[in-house]
Amino acid sequence: MVRDTAVLLDEKRVFEPKKEILERAHVKNWEEEIEKGKDLEKYWSEKAEQFEWFQKWDKVLDDDNKPFYKWFTGGKINLAYNAVDRWIETEKRNQVAILYINERGEEKKITYYELYIQVNKLANALKNLGV
Repeated sequence: MVRDTAVLLDEKRVFEPKKEILERAHVKNWEEEIEKGKDLEKYWSEKAEQFEWFQKWDKVLDDDNKPFYKWFTGGKINLAYNAVDRWIETEKRNQVAILYINERGEEKKITYYELYIQVNKLANALKNLGV
């Protein structure tokens, strides 16, 4: 078994994304992104502004008890809401949220609305189980 998986450690292939995927990427210039990241609090504050917060944070980074850092203290956010629910009443509702392409090239697309329905089914099933 070890011998079988060891070959995976020697992988040299590079899988380049398609041009149209690169054009839609959130990060277009990695060097610029790395430079911005040198000011951690400013960088992550700007990233966090892209989400809808139920209560905005008081402090981006609390490093008073190193190495036990706290991020966005005082803030309240629901990431499931931000990932799925917030798009249901917008034009994104019918856009692809998940695109899966397997090794045979077969693809499956799930829209934000379809994902919303599935997430809510799962949430209700878990609730009915007492979770």
